Amino acid sequence: MHYVPPLNGDATDPDRPYVDANPAAGIEGSVIPAGALEAPQREILAVITRFLGDGAPDADRLTQLAEAIDARIDARTLELGRLHLGLIVPDNCLELDGALLLRSDYPELWSWAETHGLIVPQADWSAGRWGLFGAGNGATDFRLPDFRGEFIRLLDGVRGVDAGRLLGQWQADDFKSHYHVMGLQGLGSAGGSTVVVSGSGSAVTTSAGGAETRPRNLPLRLSIAYA
Repeated sequence: MHYVPPLNGDATDPDRPYVDANPAAGIEGSVIPAGALEAPQREILAVITRFLGDGAPDADRLTQLAEAIDARIDARTLELGRLHLGLIVPDNCLELDGALLLRSDYPELWSWAETHGLIVPQADWSAGRWGLFGAGNGATDFRLPDFRGEFIRLLDGVRGVDAGRLLGQWQADDFKSHYHVMGLQGLGSAGGSTVVVSGSGSAVTTSAGGAETRPRNLPLRLSIAYA
């Protein structure tokens, strides 16, 4: 939107003000061009329609612009690219679930990811770099990072604690190398597991535990602001 000056007055001044007519003082009132009335109305209606979205606009409701501004402020609690961890996905966010999206539907997010070097070839994404954006078909779509069911670990950089890792690269669960000393006296049990003694004197316990190694936890939802 831009300022639309009156039709009359000093034509060399694009910011000339509107004035009231005063015949006694010889002052001609401003002639209002159509654009001065149409442009702000369309601008206001665009805000109401985009951010209120509840059957707007409504000629009998004169608070819609304020409601639309409030709704936009509430929705923009996060800036573009910011992550949100919580129980819900905010209005201007997408859950990081590996979804395939059209670039034309989320141009700001795609541009942000591209600008910050957070896009990898789709083959790399599928091979385990789920923490970044996948390039999709390379032309019209892309994939979101997929953080579902994963714990988050900070990038090592050059510290050497988790060397060789790439940003956004998945890592399987693991135990640190260790051993146990067991006293063997024939067939018996240890910690609820059956111990079988072989002829060489080694021992093997039956399997115990679940499908993964994990600490106690509570699941939350991770999302990213797309606009």
